[in-house]
Amino acid sequence: MRSYKEFLINSLLDSYERSSLYKGTSQKDHKIYFYFNKKNIKEYFDDTDLRYKKKIDADCEELGKRGFIEIVREETSEENVIEKVALNIEKLKECYKYVNRIEKSAIESDILNILVPYLEREDLLGEFSREISERIISKISVKKYFDLEKLQDVQDLLIALDYVVVQKKEILKKEFSAKVFGNSERYEEIENKVLRVLKDFGKEDYVRDYNICSYYSQIHMKGYIKIKTKKNFLDISEFLEGIALSSRDLSLIEEIKILDQQVTVVESLTAFHKCDETDGVFICLGGMQNFIRQELLTKILNNNRECSYYYYGNIDVESLRIYNYLRGKTNIEFQPTNMAKEVLIHNRSCCKELSVNDRKCLTEILEDEKYKEFYSLINFMLQENIKLEYERA
Repeated sequence: MRSYKEFLINSLLDSYERSSLYKGTSQKDHKIYFYFNKKNIKEYFDDTDLRYKKKIDADCEELGKRGFIEIVREETSEENVIEKVALNIEKLKECYKYVNRIEKSAIESDILNILVPYLEREDLLGEFSREISERIISKISVKKYFDLEKLQDVQDLLIALDYVVVQKKEILKKEFSAKVFGNSERYEEIENKVLRVLKDFGKEDYVRDYNICSYYSQIHMKGYIKIKTKKNFLDISEFLEGIALSSRDLSLIEEIKILDQQVTVVESLTAFHKCDETDGVFICLGGMQNFIRQELLTKILNNNRECSYYYYGNIDVESLRIYNYLRGKTNIEFQPTNMAKEVLIHNRSCCKELSVNDRKCLTEILEDEKYKEFYSLINFMLQENIKLEYERA
């Protein structure tokens, strides 16, 4: 039968560390209790084996003699049943030592020291570090980003972010992990934490330029296009469904000549395959807009300034953002195509309902002048509570 002494002290310390008493915001004499009920300690109420109650009573008595807890028994009970136990705040240090546990304040101090080298930086890491420092000092939870007890995760998260924000070319996760940590598996263990920080603290550039991938992505092209590399020419019009180029091969391209008047960048691969090459040149970026794709589009523009450029995306908030993002990053004066109220109406049966976050984001961009050409569309989406993804159309 296990000892319940460590269980009870750890449970009380957990409650203490979450309490207003620990945060310094308690306005009254505050006690930390562990309540005895079937949810918290069901063995104590096992009538089929009274050894549990006897053992738990004995463990509580010993903790009481050490001065760690105060035992409160049910007044109406004839069996001396414990109702709850209270943590003795005066014996906190002894309690932590008894269960071989580091005080939360000491852990927080260690993390604050780890953050110091990043506090003066003006990038994402600086903003993140300052926010986390303020949260820790104010006793506000940081669990959204990491567990305080896992100090190595905190250190590795900061190291990973430092490399991620400057990684301009696609790199395989295992290769990146080996380069940064000397361990091909480590990065995947903390990747979700990295992405959370990028989403919450990064500008759009950081999120869209994320170049750590499981495999190299591809760019699909079809239509009247001729590509010149250092050694060869490639006529893409000879391929009925076009070609797919690995992102690693884009740097080999010296020139892209468009033998048509219209270039359409397509967001969805499904929509790309539905496009007829006789209607112009079509390029699918594979759902990504990172630096190497921006370079490709800029190269196409520089070689083909006489062409008209269009963007064909879903009719949702993310596609509207991608459209404006690409316009800003490539200096290409894209025009939207198939992204209008009439398209929504025509495909009404394929539309999905907006999520709460969709509505929030659409309402926000209605205040942004960059989206002025979409104001009518956005208002219709909000009014009808719909969006369209071309995988469903």
